[in-house]
Amino acid sequence: LNFRPYDLTVVDRTEIEPEHFTMSSSGVVHIQPGQPSQFTPLGQWWRRSSLFNTLRSIPFFKNFLPAKTYQLWSQNVRFRKYSQIRTRLIKKLFLAKRAFCSTLLELNRQCFELRCTPLLSYTTKHSYAIEEFNENQSKVRNESYKMFESIVDKIQALLEKVCEDVTSRVRASEDGLPPGGLEEAAATTSHKSQKSKSMQQMKQEALDPPPPAGPAAFPL
Repeated sequence: LNFRPYDLTVVDRTEIEPEHFTMSSSGVVHIQPGQPSQFTPLGQWWRRSSLFNTLRSIPFFKNFLPAKTYQLWSQNVRFRKYSQIRTRLIKKLFLAKRAFCSTLLELNRQCFELRCTPLLSYTTKHSYAIEEFNENQSKVRNESYKMFESIVDKIQALLEKVCEDVTSRVRASEDGLPPGGLEEAAATTSHKSQKSKSMQQMKQEALDPPPPAGPAAFPL
């Protein structure tokens, strides 16, 4: 991490690497294999070296490479932890269970309709008599009561369906069947048989010789 491109080291000719620098009284030549050499005047080289050292003395540039490395490491660790937590949630989260997900969404919708059901009906722009107000509220309560009964019946039906689904899944797992029970097992078997038949048909078509072509017709 100690990046010092202007600190050159004098070496013997036998230790020269393919990429190296040569320095003379007029300037510095940067030699790279497969690329044109780059010449920098000595005064410009000295000025760039001084500017580089000045910038490296500033804490931001001095600690940039270690901070960047630490940031990348921290991001990777956080993403790995996030992936592990996501995997655990997928396996154990109640809302992600196949047997409960759609039912919970429907229950939330029914509960929202239940909350939106009005129990009072009035307006501030109209003056009500006691009898009129009581009659209006009685009508609203009767309609709300019917809606409550309908929503409760739907919720009860959903819960009964979930209980049956969970029971069938438990029995299927005990019998060694797929989670969907006999229906899913039959569907899986049917899909596999259809796939096997199509593969056999393709192999047979590939092995059978093509039918002979009929006589060619030439115009008279």
